[in-house]
Amino acid sequence: MNVKNVRSWVRQFKEGRTSCDNKPKQSQPCTSWSDNMFKRVEKVVLEDRLLSVENIASKVGISVGSVHTILHEDLRMRKVSSRSVPRMLADDHKAARMAICQALLTRDEGLKGTLFSSIVTMDET
Repeated sequence: MNVKNVRSWVRQFKEGRTSCDNKPKQSQPCTSWSDNMFKRVEKVVLEDRLLSVENIASKVGISVGSVHTILHEDLRMRKVSSRSVPRMLADDHKAARMAICQALLTRDEGLKGTLFSSIVTMDET
């Protein structure tokens, strides 16, 4: 326990506190995740994908951590080149990737399996 906390406890006991138990809470803790909040965050992001998590939090009125959780875990978005993009590919993107892969396989068969040894790959991020 740091000195600041010890001083706080000493002050509270000098003022008349008699127990080390936590005081009962007045209300339930506020949760910021709801369908309404989920939709509001999604709407703000889709309107302007260049907004930072801090800006989204201030526009929606919830904490930065809650916005981060909604973006990354619920909406499954991530930051790519300063834009939030969905992690899941649309059907047309999947079809385009499939066509490119099939073309590469056909080309590799024509080169007797030497094409893939000369390709360098990396993640987009």
